[in-house]
Amino acid sequence: MTVIVRNRSAHWDTVPSYYSSIFPEYDSTSTRTFGVDVRGPAGGISDWDLRFDPSEWIFAPGETKKRVFDFTIGNDLIAHKLPPGNYIARGGYSEYWSTHSTFVIGP
Repeated sequence: MTVIVRNRSAHWDTVPSYYSSIFPEYDSTSTRTFGVDVRGPAGGISDWDLRFDPSEWIFAPGETKKRVFDFTIGNDLIAHKLPPGNYIARGGYSEYWSTHSTFVIGP
């Protein structure tokens, strides 16, 4: 699954830390960037990258960033191994989520 984020503006932009806006004492350099949420017959998994490098949350005008989350067939959700079945998934960045998409793994 590929999550793509784009700065559509004509100026530089910085994605603020959601948590630092709520808790000023929170370390804003260690919040989430790219994420994925997958739900299916064996349950679900949400996985996030933590942001430590400013290049992950500072965007040049028109800049696009992407992150690929790999999944394989299997029975270990934490290892991104999904058993056959119907799934819903969405990608996210910071505190923003895409709409759900569906896919099927099966014979």
